[in-house]
Amino acid sequence: MDQSELITQAKRIISSKARASSILAEASEFLRIYSGENSSFYKQILKIDQFWSDDSILGPVEDILLGFIRYFENGLSDNISLERRIKIDVVSDYLSQAELL
Repeated sequence: MDQSELITQAKRIISSKARASSILAEASEFLRIYSGENSSFYKQILKIDQFWSDDSILGPVEDILLGFIRYFENGLSDNISLERRIKIDVVSDYLSQAELL
C-alpha cells in the first residue's frame, strides 16, 4: 500500500459510521500493521479502553489517525527502514489477495 492509499484508508476509518468500539479495533489493527507495534501511533491507540463512552473513544482515535496522516503528508515516512517498507509491502500484497478471494 503506497502513501496515498494509507492516507485514504486512515481518512476512511475516521469518517466511518460504525460503532466506536469497532472503529477502535479497526484503527488499532490498521496502525499495528502499517506503523508497526513499536510506533508511537500504535502505542497511543492501545491506551484507549474499548469500554469508554463513544465520545471518549472517537476523539482520541481521530486525533491519533490525523497525526498518522500528517506524518505521511509531511514526508516523515521517507525515513522508514527498508525492512519496515518491505513488511508493509508484503502485508499489503496479502490483504489485496484476501480481498480478491
